[in-house]
Amino acid sequence: MAKHPCPYENCTSTFSRPYRLRIHIQRHQGIKEFQCTQCDRGYHRRQHLQRHVDEAHQNRPRLEQPLFCDHCDRQFNTAWGLRRHQVKIKQPKLFDRQHRCETCGRRFFNTDDLKLHSLKHQRFKCDIPSCVLSEHKFSWSFYQQHMATYHSEPYVCDHCNEHFLLKSQIKQHVKIHMPSFTCTQPGCDKTFAEFRYMQNHIRLSHRETTYKCNVVGCDWEFKYKNCFKKHVIKVHQQNGRIVSMANRHRKKEPTYLMANKLAGLALKIN
Repeated sequence: MAKHPCPYENCTSTFSRPYRLRIHIQRHQGIKEFQCTQCDRGYHRRQHLQRHVDEAHQNRPRLEQPLFCDHCDRQFNTAWGLRRHQVKIKQPKLFDRQHRCETCGRRFFNTDDLKLHSLKHQRFKCDIPSCVLSEHKFSWSFYQQHMATYHSEPYVCDHCNEHFLLKSQIKQHVKIHMPSFTCTQPGCDKTFAEFRYMQNHIRLSHRETTYKCNVVGCDWEFKYKNCFKKHVIKVHQQNGRIVSMANRHRKKEPTYLMANKLAGLALKIN
């Protein structure tokens, strides 16, 4: 199983999922992503915030008595936890591929994947008598493409009644008839085909959004998030961990650069 180590110095924690590492890093930084809108409480997980809202602001207390599993002695405080536990017991996860393809010997976890794979070994004929390619045999992917291109009903544009063979073609064509969105900032006349593109333009070009480096001893600020990430990797990350400015080991300069600096100082002194 892949390990995701904590990038902070003197922290040896590792996690099997990236989102668990993200929550752990937020604890280092003192950040709680999910804030309650009715009080000053904050949580790292959405379900913890929802539980707080139900109990504190909507008068929905937890179960007075714990729920017990019918198959074992475990007890749970929520019905959701009991259901999740029972699903794991009734349908245990299979770690071996029990379904084998008779043609090539490849194995799969479930029958659906095996059926989808077996289509690759079969050949299909077009069942339309008038088709000039009715005698040809196709693989499953080419058969689907042939039927969609030559024997399916064309897609008609509702605005101009133009016909298209493929769904992707009409989706691209419809954008011509869609209204354009003009930037709402004064002095900017740029137009965009979709509203989300206009929002990204306003956020990047017209708003003073800055990403401040939160490493101890560093006060750099960046306008773009990717520049901030590159700064952290190049300047603060050493051996996979984030190091503060005080503990950072600077790289030794080449000998010729040091000689040039010393020569420049000697000229200034003279």
